[in-house]
Amino acid sequence: MTEILKTARSSYGDWKGTAAADEHQTTGHRTPYEVVGLDPDEWWIVGFDFQGADLTRKDGLYVYAVRKDSMGITNWDAIQLHGEANGSVPVTSFLVHGVAPVELISESFNQFQIQLRTRNVGHDLDIVARDDLNYDAETNTVLPRSSSEPGALAALREARRREE
Repeated sequence: MTEILKTARSSYGDWKGTAAADEHQTTGHRTPYEVVGLDPDEWWIVGFDFQGADLTRKDGLYVYAVRKDSMGITNWDAIQLHGEANGSVPVTSFLVHGVAPVELISESFNQFQIQLRTRNVGHDLDIVARDDLNYDAETNTVLPRSSSEPGALAALREARRREE
C-alpha cells in the first residue's frame, strides 16, 4: 500500500496556510516521542497531522514516522537521499489514541504558529497597522465578549481549568 501524503485540506478550502514549531530544549517537557508513545530507537518522527476543529479531542492526532531499519534508511541523511532518489520517503501513519493535539503542542513545543489565509486573497498580506480586539488600553483589561463562546473553545478552557 502506498499513498502520497497531500497538503492539508478541508471540504471547501476556505482557509489555507502553513505551520511551524520549535521543540522545547529544556528539562520538564516531554519529547514528541514520549507524548505519542513511539520508540525513538526504532522510529524517526517526520511529520504530524492535526485533524478536526477541536484540538482537545483525543482522536485527531496522526504521526508520520520512518522505521529506522527500513529500506537501508539508517540516519537523517539517508532519509533525504532516499527522498531525492525516489521522490518520496516511506512512512507509517499512526493514529495516536488517547492523546489530544493540544497535549503534544503544549508538552513538546515552546513555539507553535499556524497561519491561515482566506482563499479569496492570493497575494502577500502587508501589515500596515496593528490594533487590539476585546481590550481596553486605558484600564489594561480584557473586555468580556458579548456573544457566547464557541463549543470547542469552551471545552478547551474547561479542560485547562480541570488541570489546574
